Amino acid sequence: MELRLVTDELQRYTLEVGDTFPVRNETWKLARFDDDPNDDWLVLLTRVNG
Repeated sequence: MELRLVTDELQRYTLEVGDTFPVRNETWKLARFDDDPNDDWLVLLTRVNG
């Protein structure tokens, strides 16, 4: 999964399930990613701290 964050600058992350990434002063984790054959995605992000 590729995640793009737009803040003061563009940040790009290529994530696998279990990977973490910063958002301002918080850390988030890609908890789940389900790819559907119809291009419908289910993405679950969880806040680790912050």
